Amino acid sequence: GSASRFETGDKLHAPFNGSAVLEHSAKLKVSSAPACKIAVVAPAQSERAAILQNLGWTVLENPEAALGQSSSLARGMNAILERGYIEQVLIVLADMPNVSDAHFETLIKTAETTAISAVMSKSDDLLTPPALFKRQHFERLTELQGDQGAKAIFLAARGTGATVPLSAFEAKDIDTVQDLHQLQETVDA
Repeated sequence: GSASRFETGDKLHAPFNGSAVLEHSAKLKVSSAPACKIAVVAPAQSERAAILQNLGWTVLENPEAALGQSSSLARGMNAILERGYIEQVLIVLADMPNVSDAHFETLIKTAETTAISAVMSKSDDLLTPPALFKRQHFERLTELQGDQGAKAIFLAARGTGATVPLSAFEAKDIDTVQDLHQLQETVDA
Protein backbone atom coordinates (compact mmCIF):
# COMPACT_ATOMS: atom_id res chain seq x y z
CA GLY A 1 0.00 0.00 0.00
CA SER A 2 0.93 3.64 -0.22
CA ALA A 3 1.00 4.17 3.57
CA SER A 4 -0.61 7.56 2.96
CA ARG A 5 -2.33 7.73 6.39
CA PHE A 6 0.94 7.45 8.31
CA GLU A 7 1.79 11.03 9.20
CA THR A 8 5.59 10.85 9.56
CA GLY A 9 7.56 8.99 6.90
CA ASP A 10 7.28 5.37 5.88
CA LYS A 11 5.28 3.33 8.39
CA LEU A 12 7.19 0.17 7.52
CA HIS A 13 10.48 1.83 8.51
CA ALA A 14 9.08 3.12 11.80
CA PRO A 15 10.75 1.63 14.87
CA PHE A 16 8.64 -0.93 16.68
CA ASN A 17 9.75 -3.22 19.49
CA GLY A 18 13.44 -2.88 18.63
CA SER A 19 13.40 -2.93 14.83
CA ALA A 20 11.49 -1.63 11.82
CA VAL A 21 7.84 -2.70 11.44
CA LEU A 22 8.74 -4.36 8.13
CA GLU A 23 11.44 -6.50 9.73
CA HIS A 24 8.96 -7.99 12.18
CA SER A 25 6.53 -8.91 9.42
CA ALA A 26 9.21 -10.26 7.08
CA LYS A 27 10.76 -12.64 9.63
CA LEU A 28 7.94 -15.16 9.40
CA LYS A 29 9.05 -18.64 10.34
CA VAL A 30 7.19 -21.80 9.45
CA SER A 31 8.28 -25.38 10.09
CA SER A 32 8.45 -26.25 6.40
CA ALA A 33 10.62 -23.81 4.50
CA PRO A 34 8.65 -21.98 1.82
CA ALA A 35 9.55 -22.73 -1.79
CA CYS A 36 10.03 -19.00 -2.22
CA LYS A 37 9.22 -15.75 -0.48
CA ILE A 38 8.05 -12.97 -2.80
CA ALA A 39 7.44 -9.39 -1.73
CA VAL A 40 6.03 -6.63 -3.89
CA VAL A 41 7.05 -2.99 -3.45
CA ALA A 42 6.15 0.22 -5.25
CA PRO A 43 8.74 2.07 -7.35
CA ALA A 44 11.21 4.15 -5.34
CA GLN A 45 10.92 1.92 -2.24
CA SER A 46 14.51 0.76 -2.34
CA GLU A 47 14.86 0.83 1.46
CA ARG A 48 11.94 -1.59 1.81
CA ALA A 49 13.44 -3.75 -0.93
CA ALA A 50 16.83 -3.84 0.80
CA ILE A 51 15.33 -4.95 4.14
CA LEU A 52 13.33 -7.68 2.44
CA GLN A 53 16.24 -8.92 0.34
CA ASN A 54 18.45 -9.09 3.43
CA LEU A 55 15.80 -11.34 5.00
CA GLY A 56 15.76 -13.72 2.01
CA TRP A 57 12.79 -12.37 0.04
CA THR A 58 12.66 -12.03 -3.73
CA VAL A 59 11.53 -8.46 -4.28
CA LEU A 60 9.42 -7.41 -7.25
CA GLU A 61 8.65 -3.83 -8.14
CA ASN A 62 5.06 -3.00 -9.01
CA PRO A 63 4.99 -0.10 -11.47
CA GLU A 64 1.17 -0.06 -11.15
CA ALA A 65 1.08 0.25 -7.34
CA ALA A 66 -0.98 3.45 -7.58
CA LEU A 67 -3.87 1.36 -8.97
CA GLY A 68 -4.46 -0.22 -5.55
CA GLN A 69 -3.50 -3.25 -3.49
CA SER A 70 -4.89 -5.67 -6.05
CA SER A 71 -2.17 -4.68 -8.53
CA SER A 72 0.52 -5.69 -6.03
CA LEU A 73 -1.29 -8.94 -5.29
CA ALA A 74 -1.54 -9.64 -9.02
CA ARG A 75 2.17 -8.86 -9.52
CA GLY A 76 3.13 -11.35 -6.82
CA MET A 77 0.68 -14.00 -7.98
CA ASN A 78 1.90 -13.76 -11.59
CA ALA A 79 5.41 -14.46 -10.31
CA ILE A 80 4.06 -17.44 -8.38
CA LEU A 81 2.27 -18.75 -11.49
CA GLU A 82 5.55 -18.56 -13.42
CA ARG A 83 6.96 -21.01 -10.89
CA GLY A 84 4.72 -23.91 -11.84
CA TYR A 85 5.66 -25.98 -8.79
CA ILE A 86 3.96 -23.90 -6.07
CA GLU A 87 0.72 -25.41 -4.78
CA GLN A 88 -0.32 -22.90 -2.13
CA VAL A 89 0.50 -19.36 -1.13
CA LEU A 90 0.42 -17.44 2.14
CA ILE A 91 -0.60 -13.81 1.71
CA VAL A 92 0.98 -11.67 4.41
CA LEU A 93 0.74 -7.91 4.94
CA ALA A 94 3.81 -5.97 6.00
CA ASP A 95 1.91 -3.64 8.33
CA MET A 96 0.78 -6.48 10.63
CA PRO A 97 3.96 -7.07 12.69
CA ASN A 98 2.40 -9.15 15.50
CA VAL A 99 1.12 -12.17 13.61
CA SER A 100 2.74 -15.13 15.35
CA ASP A 101 4.59 -17.99 13.72
CA ALA A 102 2.04 -20.27 15.41
CA HIS A 103 -0.76 -18.55 13.49
CA PHE A 104 1.00 -19.17 10.18
CA GLU A 105 1.45 -22.80 11.17
CA THR A 106 -2.27 -23.06 11.96
CA LEU A 107 -3.17 -21.64 8.54
CA ILE A 108 -0.94 -24.24 6.87
CA LYS A 109 -2.22 -27.10 9.06
CA THR A 110 -5.85 -26.15 8.34
CA ALA A 111 -5.16 -26.31 4.59
CA GLU A 112 -3.73 -29.84 4.78
CA THR A 113 -7.11 -31.41 4.06
CA THR A 114 -7.89 -31.64 0.35
CA ALA A 115 -11.43 -30.34 0.95
CA ILE A 116 -10.03 -26.92 1.93
CA SER A 117 -8.87 -24.60 -0.87
CA ALA A 118 -8.59 -21.32 1.05
CA VAL A 119 -8.01 -20.31 4.66
CA MET A 120 -8.46 -16.82 6.07
CA SER A 121 -7.81 -15.39 9.47
CA LYS A 122 -10.80 -14.16 11.44
CA SER A 123 -10.66 -11.57 14.19
CA ASP A 124 -13.70 -10.16 15.99
CA ASP A 125 -15.93 -11.76 13.35
CA LEU A 126 -14.07 -10.01 10.51
CA LEU A 127 -12.12 -11.80 7.78
CA THR A 128 -8.56 -10.51 7.63
CA PRO A 129 -5.10 -11.40 6.36
CA PRO A 130 -3.00 -13.39 6.60
CA ALA A 131 -4.60 -15.92 4.30
CA LEU A 132 -3.67 -19.08 2.44
CA PHE A 133 -4.87 -20.01 -1.04
CA LYS A 134 -4.31 -23.17 -3.01
CA ARG A 135 -3.44 -23.29 -6.70
CA GLN A 136 -7.03 -23.35 -8.00
CA HIS A 137 -7.40 -19.73 -6.84
CA PHE A 138 -4.14 -18.35 -8.24
CA GLU A 139 -5.58 -17.09 -11.57
CA ARG A 140 -8.47 -15.31 -9.88
CA LEU A 141 -6.06 -13.63 -7.45
CA THR A 142 -4.39 -12.00 -10.48
CA GLU A 143 -7.72 -10.62 -11.72
CA LEU A 144 -8.73 -8.50 -8.72
CA GLN A 145 -9.13 -4.75 -9.29
CA GLY A 146 -8.43 -1.58 -7.28
CA ASP A 147 -8.30 -1.99 -3.51
CA GLN A 148 -10.07 -5.34 -3.64
CA GLY A 149 -8.19 -7.88 -1.58
CA ALA A 150 -8.13 -11.66 -1.48
CA LYS A 151 -11.24 -11.77 0.72
CA ALA A 152 -13.41 -11.66 -2.42
CA ILE A 153 -11.80 -14.87 -3.68
CA PHE A 154 -12.22 -16.52 -0.27
CA LEU A 155 -15.92 -15.65 -0.18
CA ALA A 156 -16.36 -17.17 -3.64
CA ALA A 157 -14.70 -20.43 -2.49
CA ARG A 158 -18.13 -21.69 -1.32
CA GLY A 159 -17.76 -24.62 0.98
CA THR A 160 -14.01 -25.06 0.52
CA GLY A 161 -12.92 -22.17 2.72
CA ALA A 162 -12.01 -22.31 6.39
CA THR A 163 -11.18 -19.66 8.96
CA VAL A 164 -8.62 -19.59 11.73
CA PRO A 165 -9.04 -17.32 14.78
CA LEU A 166 -6.59 -14.43 15.01
CA SER A 167 -6.32 -12.45 18.24
CA ALA A 168 -7.09 -8.73 18.16
CA PHE A 169 -3.45 -8.09 19.10
CA GLU A 170 -2.15 -10.08 16.14
CA ALA A 171 -4.74 -8.59 13.77
CA LYS A 172 -3.74 -5.01 14.55
CA ASP A 173 -2.30 -3.29 11.52
CA ILE A 174 -0.38 -0.05 11.54
CA ASP A 175 -1.89 2.72 9.45
CA THR A 176 -1.23 5.80 11.58
CA VAL A 177 1.36 7.01 14.07
CA GLN A 178 -1.31 6.59 16.76
CA ASP A 179 -1.75 2.92 15.76
CA LEU A 180 1.99 2.42 16.15
CA HIS A 181 2.09 4.11 19.58
CA GLN A 182 -0.91 2.10 20.82
CA LEU A 183 0.64 -1.15 19.64
CA GLN A 184 3.98 -0.30 21.26
CA GLU A 185 2.20 0.52 24.52
CA THR A 186 0.45 -2.87 24.40
CA VAL A 187 3.76 -4.66 23.83
CA ASP A 188 5.45 -2.68 26.63
CA ALA A 189 2.64 -3.33 29.13
